[in-house]
Amino acid sequence: MRRLRTLALVAPILFLLTLEAVQYFFLEPRFTRETSHLVTVVSVLLGIVVFTQVIWSAIERAEDQLRQALETERVAEERERIAMDLHDGVTQKIYGVGLTLERAADLIDENPKEARELIETSIDQLGDVAADIRHYILDLKSRPMGQKAFPTLLYRLLQSAGLPAETTKEFYVSENLPELPRHWQWELWHIAHEALSNVARHSGATHVRVTLEETPEGLRLSIWDNGRGFPVTREKIKAWLLDDGRGQGLNNMRHRAESLGGRLEIQSRPGGGTTITALLPPPPPPAEEEEGGTLIGKEEAR
Repeated sequence: MRRLRTLALVAPILFLLTLEAVQYFFLEPRFTRETSHLVTVVSVLLGIVVFTQVIWSAIERAEDQLRQALETERVAEERERIAMDLHDGVTQKIYGVGLTLERAADLIDENPKEARELIETSIDQLGDVAADIRHYILDLKSRPMGQKAFPTLLYRLLQSAGLPAETTKEFYVSENLPELPRHWQWELWHIAHEALSNVARHSGATHVRVTLEETPEGLRLSIWDNGRGFPVTREKIKAWLLDDGRGQGLNNMRHRAESLGGRLEIQSRPGGGTTITALLPPPPPPAEEEEGGTLIGKEEAR
């Protein structure tokens, strides 16, 4: 575009200077004033036509380059989204299956019945993983929601998060919570999923609480646990966000909150538990094509 601007500024000046020189040194000494002016006018008109064609060709090339750049950016964003969804969805579920199977192995001698139930649960969870992978391969974005209301899906997520059976699990949701757009459900579910996966893996908590509520500023989703906690410092958070392990999940949660116009807050201290909070603006009303169900309900109905 810079070259195009330069061409648009410089070319007319050079053309007019050249035309004036030709008229003064060549036309006027050889032809009458009327003939000289006629040749000049015709030359100007031809110059305008040629210049316009050159400019339009340059604009079309610039637009093609812009479209290619936008397409490249869109593909890169889509790859990042898929990688983020795979990390927050499939890998976390596989880890949850591993935790369930570990508990089954510990119980297989003293309580074979419960161990069998845990193994059957793991088989069901693996079925969910396979379904998720199919959705990602087919590039279906509407996952993991079902026919039930979104708060019910969050409650089910809390109950199936791979937490030990003795863990106290609480769930609170505001009355008259507004219906959320499908992409809000999608991002919020993944934030809760990642946070609960971190609780199951790292916290050693015996009490977990998930809260979804309206606030004067908009919407708040928080996941609290009474686990071992950790020191929260600017350097620590920055290191996690640059790390490919635990930080990848934190980074994903932050990106998801920011994609909805909000922010992610982390509160924790050693021995004092952890709270992950997504603070969001008021949600927009769902689009008309979203009415009648939450995310996966639309896909399963097809």
